[in-house]
Amino acid sequence: MKSKIILGMSLASVAFWACSSEDKIIEPLGPNSEQVSSSSEETPLDDEPVLESSSAGTLYLTSSNSSHPPKDEDSSSSEMREEVSSSSVEQGNLFCIEDCSSSSEKQDDASSSSLEQGEQFHIVDRSSSSEAAPKELSSSSAPIIDGTFGTCAPLKNPINKGESVQWKFTANSKYPGFDALKIAKATYTWSFAADAVDDGSGKGTLSGNITYPNSGATTASVTVLYDGTPIIVTCDPLQVNGAAITSCKCEPDVANPDIANGPVTVTWSVSNCSSAGATITGYEWTGATGTGESASATVTKKGENIAPVVSVSNEDNTVQNFTCSSIRTVDSNAPDYIITSPVESVELPKGTSSLTILGGENISDCTFSCNSDGNGEMSIEFGTGDKLTGSFFASGSVSLEICQGTTAITLSTAASCSARWY
Repeated sequence: MKSKIILGMSLASVAFWACSSEDKIIEPLGPNSEQVSSSSEETPLDDEPVLESSSAGTLYLTSSNSSHPPKDEDSSSSEMREEVSSSSVEQGNLFCIEDCSSSSEKQDDASSSSLEQGEQFHIVDRSSSSEAAPKELSSSSAPIIDGTFGTCAPLKNPINKGESVQWKFTANSKYPGFDALKIAKATYTWSFAADAVDDGSGKGTLSGNITYPNSGATTASVTVLYDGTPIIVTCDPLQVNGAAITSCKCEPDVANPDIANGPVTVTWSVSNCSSAGATITGYEWTGATGTGESASATVTKKGENIAPVVSVSNEDNTVQNFTCSSIRTVDSNAPDYIITSPVESVELPKGTSSLTILGGENISDCTFSCNSDGNGEMSIEFGTGDKLTGSFFASGSVSLEICQGTTAITLSTAASCSARWY
């Protein structure tokens, strides 16, 4: 009974102190906090709860360990008694008392018996504090930037129906107030689609193996309990494919458009797609403009390389990406390399470049050859579709147009090349 009286008086004192301190929140003691006595010069009575503070200004209540028997209450003291409980806080009281013995569990009331056992409590100003609400941050495949807490994504994408995949959370080291130790101590709770099956092997920033029995696009999220605050991060989507789509080919109508006379429009077409047990339902293009089986792009500069991607879908929720053959623009008015006579040779680099051969219009044969300084097989591919191969040396007849103007040429290795025409 006496403890309750003293506790009520202590709360009144704390309320006055807290109000004069601009409603500062009184936090729990840290594990390394140093206990110092209250500034009051009076010696507390035995077995009375004492209001104490840490060196950081944190207040807490304890009871002494004296074995003196409790003193009798007088009638005036009993009139000041007040029951302190969590329910009284909910009814509008300024302060509540919570058990400091656990950071995750709170006692419903502070009884005199608990004080007599020496338990510690912290006082929380409920007028200015509340439980931290989760804040949701979107994720993307782009690099992490300031203002985001982190990203998460599947380790493999896409997957096939019935396969498993793990998801991974990546923290942003530039996040305001980022603390690597707190990230290491954080807990991670993953959420997946209702049909997903989690094997429970997740640990830290990596989820367990998640199996998807149904096809279609799906996503996930992770709730990171960071320094006591839950933060929800939405992951990048995952594509779960059903019936496979195979054999698609995507080719341009011209491999090496010449922009000498102005912009050129190139068209790609996709063909030969098949999907066993499911009908092809659509095409989406990236890098070219189109909605069906063909798409186009306009090129304006020499040396442009474009290789669109077409996403083919079917009625079993499968979306399969196919990369089209690339094109490289040339400018016959400004070739990378030029051969002006049959006795002339040029040093061509590995890769694709533009070559102009001035053989003239009245020729009946064009022969091209390259001698490589490297080892092994070499190949020569022209924008016309002609191809030559050989070991260290490749030579052969090619289309007449190669010796009559500008074309793209792609070498598997650097070589010295020449042309002959008749």
